[in-house]
Amino acid sequence: MFPIHVAAVQYATEMYDKTHNTDKAIHLLDKAAHLADLVVLPEISFTGYWLGKDMKRFAEPVPGPLTTIISQIAVTRNAWICFGLAEREGEKIYNTAVLIGADGNIVGKHRKVHLFQADLEAGFSPGNELSVFETSLGRIGILVCYDAFHIESIRVLDLKGAQIVLMPSVGLSSPDKIEDTMRSWEIVLTANSKFGRCYVIWANKIGKDNNLICIGNSMILDPNGNIIARGGTEEEIVRAKIQLEPKMPREGRRPELYTPICMV
Repeated sequence: MFPIHVAAVQYATEMYDKTHNTDKAIHLLDKAAHLADLVVLPEISFTGYWLGKDMKRFAEPVPGPLTTIISQIAVTRNAWICFGLAEREGEKIYNTAVLIGADGNIVGKHRKVHLFQADLEAGFSPGNELSVFETSLGRIGILVCYDAFHIESIRVLDLKGAQIVLMPSVGLSSPDKIEDTMRSWEIVLTANSKFGRCYVIWANKIGKDNNLICIGNSMILDPNGNIIARGGTEEEIVRAKIQLEPKMPREGRRPELYTPICMV
């Protein structure tokens, strides 16, 4: 297998300024896509996260305006891109991560299954599926933030053959519990990569959201649970070169027996 250059982009967003956030994200994304084959942006990439019912006015369809913009960058830079947004479908909204291929086409999307308090306050509906997408880079699965805290999520993706799992996130902490929150994420991400037998690319925000701290520290982990690249608490592009290996199926396990359900 050929080496793959991957990147997680971390930055701060202003709570209600979608135009400012989009300009910043696109600038960093274009820079990252120039350097990497696969780029991951954080959860709800273009607005604040804890917006309550105001989230609905920022939701848009998939495909829609944001997927069109990201597709153009993907084609120009010949890169695969995953990003998070509030997706609208009919009367419902979802916390969704979209994967766009280097040809500009939407490869697939994942609607967050396990909703956090902020998701519930925003009125998000839960997703009900965990998918793995066959790509020229390998088999790619997606989880969004709190999905990772429910280990059955990564087990389903493992059983479906995922070699890389992308995790757009907004990891939040009160100012007095940052170390505890960071330690929790380290444990969770290590467990996901180890039990999922896959590379994990965790893209997290920095700054503040709803008076909470976005802890940054975006990470890339190998299938043995080792952190091979890690960011700090500043705006940056976290990069690594990975090499996929053939993945043997787990004997006697059936992914259909692990159907995800919403857990809050």
